[in-house]
Amino acid sequence: MTQISLSSETCLGYLSALQVHAFCRRRGIALATTRHRHFPSKAASRDQANDLTIRTCDPYLPAGIPMPLHCVSSSTSTPRSAEFRKPHLCRLPLSGNALQRWNESILLSSPSLAFIQEASLRSFVDTLVLGFELCGTYQQKTLATSTVYGTQPLTSVRKIRGFLERNSRLFGAQRARAAASYLVDGSASPRETQAALLLGLPAFYGGYGLGMPSMNYEISCTPEATAISGRHQRNERRRRQSSRPASEEAHRKASPPTARDSHQSISPRCHTCSSILAAARKMASFLRISTL
Repeated sequence: MTQISLSSETCLGYLSALQVHAFCRRRGIALATTRHRHFPSKAASRDQANDLTIRTCDPYLPAGIPMPLHCVSSSTSTPRSAEFRKPHLCRLPLSGNALQRWNESILLSSPSLAFIQEASLRSFVDTLVLGFELCGTYQQKTLATSTVYGTQPLTSVRKIRGFLERNSRLFGAQRARAAASYLVDGSASPRETQAALLLGLPAFYGGYGLGMPSMNYEISCTPEATAISGRHQRNERRRRQSSRPASEEAHRKASPPTARDSHQSISPRCHTCSSILAAARKMASFLRISTL
């Protein structure tokens, strides 16, 4: 493995930084925040790009972080684009937790900063879709080769808005601020994101204007609500079955099934179906009466 000196310190941003952050979330790797207030002056070398690609291989990125890597530097003498890098220039000072460290020579734009950087390249709706993914519990094909569910969010709406307040002059901040006003935490899938945007966005952006929802919000049920749902009856039935004596359970399994046993084994489902059908008939009857 090629050893890289500290003099060649570089910083990844944009989608490349988000892909590394997503890899670290999947692997449970914690990244330290640095006190850098400016981007480094050099772009990534071929050795650094190859080293990063090798170290970020996993089942969701079999070939590692794809090239070209998006590199951000503060020097106007940044090398030109190559097949392994795409340089970007930013000479403005940074505020807040803007950069994090991948190793001794590679820094990463924080997820909030990378969101602003990507906003400068994307449309308004695409920026929203990316923001929902960063604040949600899934990773789409932009951050992995296939959609991954049940992951930890890379950032939150509060962090993005707070970072925007401290870094309002960055390129892309204006579009990111407009998108952040519609961002919501907790989306669990791309379909949920699409539904939230379709229902919540104003008609100007192609939505129904119903307002942005709370995604996967947990509601604690009162004992009365639990009783109405019938969940306590199912839990009680499972408790009695689990507490049944072993001898009785063995005798029941050894005995041939009877018609009554067969009826009892399917009765919960039948009762559920009957309840649904009864409710549907009542609703249909009510609608017929109300339309007369």
